[in-house]
Amino acid sequence: AAYITFYDKAPLMWTGTAGPTITLGGTSIEAASFSITINNNASPRHYNNQLASRYILGDFTAEGSIKFPWGTATLGAHQAIQDFIDGADKALVIYWGSATAASVGDIVLKFNVRYNGITLDPAEEIMVEIPFISVYDGTNEAMEILLNDGIVRGIA
Repeated sequence: AAYITFYDKAPLMWTGTAGPTITLGGTSIEAASFSITINNNASPRHYNNQLASRYILGDFTAEGSIKFPWGTATLGAHQAIQDFIDGADKALVIYWGSATAASVGDIVLKFNVRYNGITLDPAEEIMVEIPFISVYDGTNEAMEILLNDGIVRGIA
């Protein structure tokens, strides 16, 4: 007889102790929200057929935005605006668990981002929204995603 077993891990949460830790440029921030879109730029190859017989992956790209309060002690006030003017890229790391995915179930999203604008939102409290694109700067990869699933794969 076959039995169904349900996954026993909690889903990723945004708030509380289960929420993600977010760092921007090595500084922890309390983000109100973030959004990231990753595109694989796949293009179909038809080879003289009506149906695509394969897809070729292009360069992966990522873009998004992060929003945090103007009063954030470490990145608040004019710092985000100055960073945008300077045009420097920064590391954006969002992780559940550890920043190195050391334990089973840990997820780490790493992006090397360059701001492409700054928006101030005066709703409730002044929020800074920073749209960005991920970039490779010759040293840091544009994006890296780590997941510790606890599976050890070997070559036989």
